[in-house]
Order: sequence, then C-alpha cells, then structure tokens
Amino acid sequence: MFKPTYLYIKIHNKTGLKYFGKTSSRDPLKYRGSGTRWLNHINYHGYDVSTDIIGYFTDEEECKKVALDFSAKNNITESLQWANIILEDGIGYGAGLEGIRNSQYGSYWVTDGTHNKKIKKTESIPPGWVKGRKVPEGWGNNIRNKLGGKTLEDILGIEKATKGRISRRKVKTEYHSSKRILASFDIKS
Repeated sequence: MFKPTYLYIKIHNKTGLKYFGKTSSRDPLKYRGSGTRWLNHINYHGYDVSTDIIGYFTDEEECKKVALDFSAKNNITESLQWANIILEDGIGYGAGLEGIRNSQYGSYWVTDGTHNKKIKKTESIPPGWVKGRKVPEGWGNNIRNKLGGKTLEDILGIEKATKGRISRRKVKTEYHSSKRILASFDIKS
C-alpha cells in the first residue's frame, strides 16, 4: 500500500552538494535522507542542509512518474552536483534494483564451512550446507604481511597514495553508475 510521499531536494549549505529523495515522514524538513553517499557527506561535513519540497503525492503512479522524470532530467546519478547513486523512483526501491534486474535476485550464498556457492532460491540447501559465506582464515593477513605493517602512504608517499585512492573510487563509481543506468532500461541480453 502506497503511503503519502514527499519528494524533496536536500542541499548542503557549505558544499552545495544536492540529494534528491523521497520520504513518508510527517516532516520532510527534519528527515535527513538515506543515500549512502549523501549520509557519508553529511557525516563528514556536518548537517547544515536546506530542503526544497518538490511535491506531496497520494497517487503512487504520479509520484513514480515525477521522481523518474526529475531523476533523468537532472542526471542525478552521473552529475557530480548530486549525491544520488541510483535513480530515485519515489516508491522506495530505487530504479533498476527491483526484481530480476537486481544481480542478487533469486539467489543466495551457501557454505559447507570450506567452500561457498550461490544457489537459486527455488533450490533447497544441500545437506551439510548453511546460508552465508565462509571467509578463509588469514584472508586479510596475506596483504598485511606483504606490506610489513606499512601503509600505502609509507610506501608510495601521501600524494601518490591519495591520487590512487581517488582514481580507484572514481573508476568504481563510474562502473556502478553505468550498471545501474543500464539496469534501469529494459535491455535484453
């Protein structure tokens, strides 16, 4: 059942970063938002935010149409002015993440304590296996041992280590953004 919903834009007053979202809260001005990138941003820079209300909706289809149109028109997942990682659909799932478009849809991990495998939700768990994954012992120790207790800054220098982290973050963000945009369209492979 669809709850009456506000669509809003949050704008960080110090940095200018924007976040487009939805809430069923009684007071959308007090609601902080829920996006990962947005919450990380306000945790780092503080909560100095103004809110613009786009609209109040009691009809699910109208809310969804306005939210997706606004998301596409303002390119909220690609623009550096916006903190959104996925298109806002106004319903609460994020466009491209529901149903079979979600890579995790219809399957889950099981382990026997040594081996891991993914099975479909329609299959039964094999005898001796349980839900979840087992991380090998010492998994993180191999890397720590190779570094000998040193950090990237110790090995590469502060400037080079920072550039590398920014570069990896950018590549990862671009990769996931492109996957989400493709997933939001009905593309048959």
